[in-house]
Amino acid sequence: MNLNIKLKGLNFKNPLLTASGIFSDDHLDFYQKKLPYGGIVLKTFTYEERLGNIGNRLLEIPCGMMNSIGLANPGIKYLDMSLFDKLKAIKIISIAINDIEEIALFKKVLLKNKIKMVELNLSCPNIKEKKVTNDLRKKKELFCEIRRELKGIIIFAKFSYSQVNKSNIKIIESAGFDGITIMNTIPGIEIDIDKKEFYFNNKVAGISGSFLVPMGLERLFYIKNITDLPIMACGGVKNYKDVLKYIFMGAHLVQIGSAVFNDPMLPVKIERNLSSYLRREKINDINELRGILLK
Repeated sequence: MNLNIKLKGLNFKNPLLTASGIFSDDHLDFYQKKLPYGGIVLKTFTYEERLGNIGNRLLEIPCGMMNSIGLANPGIKYLDMSLFDKLKAIKIISIAINDIEEIALFKKVLLKNKIKMVELNLSCPNIKEKKVTNDLRKKKELFCEIRRELKGIIIFAKFSYSQVNKSNIKIIESAGFDGITIMNTIPGIEIDIDKKEFYFNNKVAGISGSFLVPMGLERLFYIKNITDLPIMACGGVKNYKDVLKYIFMGAHLVQIGSAVFNDPMLPVKIERNLSSYLRREKINDINELRGILLK
């Protein structure tokens, strides 16, 4: 049974990816040589170091998890891929570029580390001083310059739920980006009734959980009726059925996020169950299932 996905010249052994920020060097020890992912998406790197948000950063809730990490990272110039050199999976770097002046450093570091694919984060919901914009028209010049400077690197733009509209999709297309990731966590607020205050210092945090699957499918359906750009689907995946749902709706690759915290073996189970499903349905190649509900 073939689970391989070929995308823009890259060969993923299966359609499973980590969502940005999920994979760490601890996972290298846990999975050892049997990595169950076709690719990993590393946490978002910004131009300069970000310490992240102060106060509470994580909260488990009945439907999933809330986070207010705030893109904590050492800055793109400190990107070190040496830990992942022997990893037999496609390495994808999540990046956040806010100004044209920042592009040169990103280009230098990405080329030095031989990065072939990036996910441009346009939609982190818990950055205090950076509000997510649902209108990307003012960023078109920036996007075109990113595409021009990062020639030869595959670029996927990561949208939030509310950023998915025809205008934004066409902007991404016209800039020459290679695909879209849908979707980021959605914004929400939690309140500590004992302290009578916001639980998160930043007030707004990102919510993830299994309830996101129907929302992600609806946004994916909307996108695929506008563009043929490849899609990396993300949101709420808890089993192989969710992965298949996204593939049926046209996704090439599917990211697994917060569910891994509760069950690190989840991607192993999903990979095994995908093969079993293909065998049971007498389907030789998972690519035959992509977009079957769009035909």
